[in-house]
Amino acid sequence: TAQVDMITRIRSPAMRLQKAAIGVVAVTVASLLWIYLDWPDPGFFMVFVLIPVAFNAMVPSFPIKAALRSLFWGPMAAAVLYFGIMPGLDGMWQLAPVLILFLLPTTYLTNSANPATMLFALFTSLWMVELLGLSEGQVYSFSQFSNSLIGIVGGVGVALATMAFFNPPVPERQFKTYARTFLQRCERAIAAVSRGRTSR
Repeated sequence: TAQVDMITRIRSPAMRLQKAAIGVVAVTVASLLWIYLDWPDPGFFMVFVLIPVAFNAMVPSFPIKAALRSLFWGPMAAAVLYFGIMPGLDGMWQLAPVLILFLLPTTYLTNSANPATMLFALFTSLWMVELLGLSEGQVYSFSQFSNSLIGIVGGVGVALATMAFFNPPVPERQFKTYARTFLQRCERAIAAVSRGRTSR
Protein backbone atom coordinates (compact mmCIF):
# COMPACT_ATOMS: atom_id res chain seq x y z
CA THR A 1 0.00 0.00 0.00
CA ALA A 2 2.84 2.37 0.88
CA GLN A 3 4.50 1.76 -2.49
CA VAL A 4 1.30 2.48 -4.44
CA ASP A 5 0.81 5.62 -2.38
CA MET A 6 4.32 6.80 -3.32
CA ILE A 7 3.63 6.22 -7.03
CA THR A 8 0.20 7.81 -7.15
CA ARG A 9 0.94 10.82 -4.95
CA ILE A 10 0.99 13.91 -7.20
CA ARG A 11 1.40 16.90 -4.94
CA SER A 12 0.92 19.72 -7.44
CA PRO A 13 -2.74 20.87 -7.48
CA ALA A 14 -2.22 22.27 -10.99
CA MET A 15 -1.00 18.90 -12.27
CA ARG A 16 -3.89 17.07 -10.62
CA LEU A 17 -6.33 19.51 -12.20
CA GLN A 18 -4.67 19.07 -15.60
CA LYS A 19 -4.91 15.29 -15.37
CA ALA A 20 -8.57 15.49 -14.36
CA ALA A 21 -9.23 17.80 -17.32
CA ILE A 22 -7.50 15.33 -19.67
CA GLY A 23 -9.82 12.57 -18.46
CA VAL A 24 -12.95 14.68 -18.92
CA VAL A 25 -11.94 15.89 -22.39
CA ALA A 26 -10.90 12.40 -23.57
CA VAL A 27 -14.18 10.81 -22.49
CA THR A 28 -16.21 13.68 -23.96
CA VAL A 29 -14.42 13.48 -27.34
CA ALA A 30 -14.78 9.69 -27.38
CA SER A 31 -18.50 9.96 -26.61
CA LEU A 32 -19.00 12.44 -29.47
CA LEU A 33 -17.11 10.16 -31.88
CA TRP A 34 -19.23 7.23 -30.74
CA ILE A 35 -22.48 9.17 -31.31
CA TYR A 36 -21.67 10.89 -34.61
CA LEU A 37 -19.55 8.19 -36.31
CA ASP A 38 -21.57 5.17 -35.14
CA TRP A 39 -18.37 3.62 -33.81
CA PRO A 40 -18.26 -0.21 -33.96
CA ASP A 41 -18.42 -1.82 -30.52
CA PRO A 42 -18.61 1.49 -28.58
CA GLY A 43 -18.23 -0.16 -25.16
CA PHE A 44 -14.89 -1.59 -26.24
CA PHE A 45 -13.90 1.83 -27.58
CA MET A 46 -14.69 3.62 -24.30
CA VAL A 47 -12.80 1.06 -22.20
CA PHE A 48 -9.62 1.67 -24.19
CA VAL A 49 -10.00 5.43 -23.81
CA LEU A 50 -10.01 5.01 -20.04
CA ILE A 51 -6.94 2.75 -19.75
CA PRO A 52 -4.32 5.42 -20.70
CA VAL A 53 -6.31 8.07 -18.80
CA ALA A 54 -6.13 5.93 -15.64
CA PHE A 55 -2.38 5.36 -16.03
CA ASN A 56 -1.85 9.07 -16.70
CA ALA A 57 -3.55 9.88 -13.39
CA MET A 58 -1.01 7.74 -11.53
CA VAL A 59 2.25 9.13 -12.89
CA PRO A 60 3.66 12.68 -13.13
CA SER A 61 4.61 12.30 -16.81
CA PHE A 62 2.93 9.78 -19.12
CA PRO A 63 5.22 8.27 -21.84
CA ILE A 64 3.10 8.98 -24.93
CA LYS A 65 5.71 7.71 -27.43
CA ALA A 66 5.95 4.35 -25.65
CA ALA A 67 2.16 3.96 -25.78
CA LEU A 68 2.19 4.82 -29.49
CA ARG A 69 4.83 2.15 -30.17
CA SER A 70 2.67 -0.41 -28.39
CA LEU A 71 -0.17 0.36 -30.84
CA PHE A 72 2.10 -0.90 -33.63
CA TRP A 73 3.82 -3.90 -32.05
CA GLY A 74 0.81 -5.32 -30.17
CA PRO A 75 -1.51 -5.52 -33.21
CA MET A 76 1.38 -6.66 -35.43
CA ALA A 77 2.17 -9.63 -33.17
CA ALA A 78 -1.53 -10.41 -32.78
CA ALA A 79 -2.06 -10.40 -36.57
CA VAL A 80 0.84 -12.82 -37.11
CA LEU A 81 -0.59 -15.16 -34.48
CA TYR A 82 -4.26 -14.80 -35.41
CA PHE A 83 -3.99 -15.13 -39.19
CA GLY A 84 -0.69 -16.93 -39.72
CA ILE A 85 -0.09 -19.38 -36.85
CA MET A 86 -3.23 -20.11 -34.84
CA PRO A 87 -5.43 -21.52 -37.66
CA GLY A 88 -2.90 -24.35 -38.17
CA LEU A 89 -2.84 -25.35 -34.49
CA ASP A 90 -5.03 -28.01 -32.95
CA GLY A 91 -6.28 -27.05 -29.50
CA MET A 92 -5.02 -25.01 -26.58
CA TRP A 93 -2.15 -27.38 -25.75
CA GLN A 94 -0.47 -26.55 -29.05
CA LEU A 95 -1.29 -22.87 -28.72
CA ALA A 96 0.09 -22.46 -25.18
CA PRO A 97 3.83 -22.76 -26.06
CA VAL A 98 3.41 -20.33 -28.95
CA LEU A 99 1.66 -17.79 -26.71
CA ILE A 100 4.38 -18.14 -24.08
CA LEU A 101 7.05 -17.56 -26.73
CA PHE A 102 5.32 -14.42 -28.01
CA LEU A 103 4.57 -13.01 -24.55
CA LEU A 104 7.94 -13.79 -22.96
CA PRO A 105 9.78 -10.65 -24.24
CA THR A 106 7.04 -8.21 -23.22
CA THR A 107 6.49 -9.95 -19.89
CA TYR A 108 10.21 -9.63 -19.18
CA LEU A 109 10.24 -5.94 -20.16
CA THR A 110 7.27 -5.26 -17.88
CA ASN A 111 9.74 -5.61 -14.99
CA SER A 112 11.95 -2.82 -16.37
CA ALA A 113 12.91 0.01 -14.04
CA ASN A 114 12.29 2.42 -16.93
CA PRO A 115 8.60 3.50 -16.74
CA ALA A 116 8.38 4.03 -20.53
CA THR A 117 9.70 0.52 -21.26
CA MET A 118 7.43 -1.01 -18.63
CA LEU A 119 4.35 0.74 -20.03
CA PHE A 120 5.26 -0.18 -23.63
CA ALA A 121 5.59 -3.86 -22.70
CA LEU A 122 2.41 -3.89 -20.62
CA PHE A 123 0.30 -2.22 -23.31
CA THR A 124 1.78 -4.37 -26.10
CA SER A 125 0.84 -7.54 -24.20
CA LEU A 126 -2.62 -6.20 -23.42
CA TRP A 127 -3.43 -5.25 -27.03
CA MET A 128 -2.11 -8.58 -28.33
CA VAL A 129 -4.11 -10.75 -25.93
CA GLU A 130 -7.26 -8.71 -26.45
CA LEU A 131 -7.08 -8.96 -30.24
CA LEU A 132 -6.62 -12.74 -30.17
CA GLY A 133 -10.01 -13.21 -28.50
CA LEU A 134 -9.05 -16.62 -27.11
CA SER A 135 -11.89 -19.07 -26.41
CA GLU A 136 -12.55 -22.83 -26.28
CA GLY A 137 -14.17 -22.98 -29.71
CA GLN A 138 -11.85 -20.50 -31.40
CA VAL A 139 -13.42 -18.76 -34.40
CA TYR A 140 -11.33 -16.67 -36.81
CA SER A 141 -13.12 -13.60 -38.11
CA PHE A 142 -11.50 -10.70 -39.94
CA SER A 143 -14.40 -8.37 -39.06
CA GLN A 144 -14.11 -9.21 -35.35
CA PHE A 145 -10.36 -8.63 -35.40
CA SER A 146 -10.68 -5.35 -37.31
CA ASN A 147 -13.48 -4.05 -35.06
CA SER A 148 -11.39 -4.83 -31.97
CA LEU A 149 -8.37 -3.16 -33.57
CA ILE A 150 -10.41 -0.04 -34.40
CA GLY A 151 -11.63 0.06 -30.80
CA ILE A 152 -8.11 -0.21 -29.36
CA VAL A 153 -6.41 2.21 -31.77
CA GLY A 154 -9.31 4.67 -31.66
CA GLY A 155 -9.74 4.64 -27.89
CA VAL A 156 -6.06 4.82 -27.02
CA GLY A 157 -5.50 7.33 -29.83
CA VAL A 158 -8.15 9.71 -28.46
CA ALA A 159 -6.58 9.52 -24.98
CA LEU A 160 -3.04 10.11 -26.28
CA ALA A 161 -4.14 12.96 -28.56
CA THR A 162 -5.82 14.62 -25.58
CA MET A 163 -2.66 14.31 -23.50
CA ALA A 164 -0.57 15.76 -26.34
CA PHE A 165 -3.05 18.63 -26.74
CA PHE A 166 -2.53 19.62 -23.12
CA ASN A 167 1.16 20.09 -24.00
CA PRO A 168 3.02 18.02 -21.40
CA PRO A 169 6.51 19.32 -20.58
CA VAL A 170 9.27 18.41 -23.02
CA PRO A 171 12.07 16.26 -21.50
CA GLU A 172 14.54 19.17 -21.35
CA ARG A 173 12.08 21.35 -19.47
CA GLN A 174 11.16 18.47 -17.18
CA PHE A 175 14.85 17.88 -16.43
CA LYS A 176 15.32 21.55 -15.58
CA THR A 177 12.37 21.37 -13.19
CA TYR A 178 13.80 18.30 -11.43
CA ALA A 179 17.28 19.87 -11.27
CA ARG A 180 15.88 23.13 -9.85
CA THR A 181 13.88 21.21 -7.23
CA PHE A 182 16.95 19.17 -6.26
CA LEU A 183 19.11 22.28 -5.86
CA GLN A 184 16.44 24.01 -3.79
CA ARG A 185 16.28 21.00 -1.46
CA CYS A 186 20.08 20.98 -1.15
CA GLU A 187 20.01 24.70 -0.33
CA ARG A 188 17.38 24.16 2.38
CA ALA A 189 19.35 21.23 3.84
CA ILE A 190 22.57 23.29 3.98
CA ALA A 191 20.69 26.19 5.59
CA ALA A 192 19.22 23.83 8.20
CA VAL A 193 22.66 22.44 9.04
CA SER A 194 24.09 25.96 9.31
CA ARG A 195 21.30 27.03 11.67
CA GLY A 196 21.95 23.93 13.79
CA ARG A 197 25.64 24.78 14.14
CA THR A 198 24.87 28.42 14.96
CA SER A 199 22.43 27.47 17.70
CA ARG A 200 25.16 25.38 19.38
